[in-house]
Amino acid sequence: MKVNYLTLLAGATLVLLSAAATRAEESAASALATEANAAPATTPSPATAPSPTMASNGPAPCVLGDTATYYEDSDPVQDFMLRAGAWAVHSSGSPTQVGQYENVRQSSGFFDLEGMMSNCDHSLDMSLQGNDNDTDDARVHYFGPAVEANVVYQRFDHQLYQNSYAGWVTVPAASSGSNANFNVASRDNFNPGQDYAMHVQDFKADFHGNLTDNLKWYVNTFGMEKTGERQANAVAMCLTVPASHPPIPYTNGTNTTDQCHAVSQVQHIDWQTTEVEAGLELRLGAVTVNYSHMYRDFQAFDQQVSSVYPYNSHSGPNSPLGEGFQTTGGTLYSLAGYDIVPNTVTQMDRIKAHAELGCATDAYVLGYLGDTGDELNQMNRHYTGGDLRITNKSIENLTLTGYGRAYTEHTNAQGLALGGGTITSDSLYASPPPLYSQQQYYQQTPWYPNPLSYLPAAASTANAAPPPPLDRDREAVGFSARWLPFGDDCDFVRRHLAVVGGYEYSTEHYQNTGGTADYEYPGVASFNQPDTDKNTFSIGVEEKWSNCFNTYVRYKWIGTHYPFLGFSPAVDTAAAEVNTALPTEENRVEIGGTWTTCDCLMLNAVVYLEMASNNGPYHVDWDSNSFPFVLSAWWSPTSQWSFNAGFAEMDSWINQDVWQSALASANPPAVSIPATFNNRSDVVNLGTRYAWTPRFSTCASFEYVHAVNDTSIPVLHPTAGAAPYDLGGYSLVRSETYRLTLGADYLLRPGFSTFARYNYYNFQDLTPIPVTGGTSSATNTNTSGQTNMFLVGASAKF
Repeated sequence: MKVNYLTLLAGATLVLLSAAATRAEESAASALATEANAAPATTPSPATAPSPTMASNGPAPCVLGDTATYYEDSDPVQDFMLRAGAWAVHSSGSPTQVGQYENVRQSSGFFDLEGMMSNCDHSLDMSLQGNDNDTDDARVHYFGPAVEANVVYQRFDHQLYQNSYAGWVTVPAASSGSNANFNVASRDNFNPGQDYAMHVQDFKADFHGNLTDNLKWYVNTFGMEKTGERQANAVAMCLTVPASHPPIPYTNGTNTTDQCHAVSQVQHIDWQTTEVEAGLELRLGAVTVNYSHMYRDFQAFDQQVSSVYPYNSHSGPNSPLGEGFQTTGGTLYSLAGYDIVPNTVTQMDRIKAHAELGCATDAYVLGYLGDTGDELNQMNRHYTGGDLRITNKSIENLTLTGYGRAYTEHTNAQGLALGGGTITSDSLYASPPPLYSQQQYYQQTPWYPNPLSYLPAAASTANAAPPPPLDRDREAVGFSARWLPFGDDCDFVRRHLAVVGGYEYSTEHYQNTGGTADYEYPGVASFNQPDTDKNTFSIGVEEKWSNCFNTYVRYKWIGTHYPFLGFSPAVDTAAAEVNTALPTEENRVEIGGTWTTCDCLMLNAVVYLEMASNNGPYHVDWDSNSFPFVLSAWWSPTSQWSFNAGFAEMDSWINQDVWQSALASANPPAVSIPATFNNRSDVVNLGTRYAWTPRFSTCASFEYVHAVNDTSIPVLHPTAGAAPYDLGGYSLVRSETYRLTLGADYLLRPGFSTFARYNYYNFQDLTPIPVTGGTSSATNTNTSGQTNMFLVGASAKF
């Protein structure tokens, strides 16, 4: 029987909350406590809640004006605010992007209720809102002399579009001619044109109270459930076969050794996460000790999806031909599940301590140990760690912090590789797969780097014991400092000049990264990962020029010797087989500041530059640059009028030399090919609000987003003289987004007002559709769409 852990968690929370409320006197049908004991409602009205993708640079110009009153005195209060209205919606094109987190397919009503009750001892602050037919959330905050509780629940849908693998072609039927069946990227898509959606519910409840004056307790709970349909994808056969293996024959006799093939189909999922953390905190004088135990359970009740892998007999029954290549006759097929999310259980014990060691020294200690069990691979990952920090202020105007930390990770794996069965059929997908347990259904052989790697010719080795998983140990020591060189100076500018900086040395040691032989290619020496040593140095200057103007400049340098490497056993020499996306050197510069010239104008700017490269003593050579910056401003020329504006840009470039060989060659020479990755995103938003009269006000906001992800990776064509393929066309993304909001509020009488809002959202997918050998000029309209939303409603305070 399937257990809905989210329902059990919510029920247990309600029992605890009811017990806590019972302790309160009936007259304490409280509301909002003082600011120190109860936080104000922060959930925006559904009429004005910004999209998760919208940037915020200043006061939201279209927030509804009426809010519940927060009292600071101790008199009993009761205060409620109710908003209600209806959305009229009209959409065209694809709804998956314009309605990614909201229902734009149909009109709906909405409501928003905020309330508070309070007396001297107890308070209750709550909100409940329904944004549309698919989105709700609720919040309750209770405070009493014995217990405090926060409970939050939300429900929403997440629309997902299909990755159509534009440009990936279906493997053609056999035909004559050299390389007739060669495609740099092929596919099997069993649900073309289908969009997907997830229904998400999450629930969080935190409780804490005092057992004695010095001993506190707390229980934090969390639950999430995701149900719906997603696109299950598998990409395989993107590897180079060395000369020791014969080329794989197509049915027409064409030889090839490289092929990327994608399989995609619909999969129903049901993911449930439950987490409970309980702890105690003891304070004895200047020492505070905290202990907690965390339990997290993840269960995936998913539909099983599979791919059929045909075999041939050139190296025995365990040599796969590769998925997607159809043959005729009594071919043997292997059935394998993919895109399986493992069930896991995580537990962690953690202890924290803080102590004041005299007048000028503080010490902080953290220690933890935990375990994560993976049901799918039957592995348990054990980890332990600790952190010690000591802060000293004994030297005048200098704050110095020294620290050290350590982390160890060890994994216990199963003793045998997971088994895999076979079926006999004359055509692909002729027989439906049987149902297995999650562990049984996962039929890769984990002691190969690639599940579809070439197995040994001897069938008896298929169940050989896998090598031990990767283990690691990590240690670091360092210090940070903040120095006010003129901290006693009478001059304001000199007194607030601060120099900040620090240094850290860390090392990471790996175990089980290799051995005496390579598991996939016998006779090729395997690669042993050296220790990774890292040095980090940072320095910066901060200045508070006045109470309204401050700036800072920071620089950080990171040098890494032997970052974590990947390797391809297709190359016979260890010096040429390694690769990594991690840099050996990084330079980061950050410049920023805030200027508030008066109570009516504020300017903010942050500029960031990061340069990274890898020129290590191995077969890797690349460099990258990242240049983001954010500018924002808020201005209120009069008490009735305010403006906010923001502009942000993110640029990133990567230049890398990729070593590759021509596809469809048995033993081709490797050549260096330049590959580039260029990414850019621009965001502009503007907003204003104007109060025409004490009763009537209007608001408006606009946002524009332009995003490009452009990659160029040429792949040599197997035909001599033919133009190379550009794999970058398969990952190209280019889009533009427009958002517009117009609103008006009118106060009919004190405590009762009306409002109207108009929202326009336009998403344009400008990505050219990739085709084999290049890109077309046509744009992808599968995800482009626009929506118009009009809201009218009223609010009342009572």
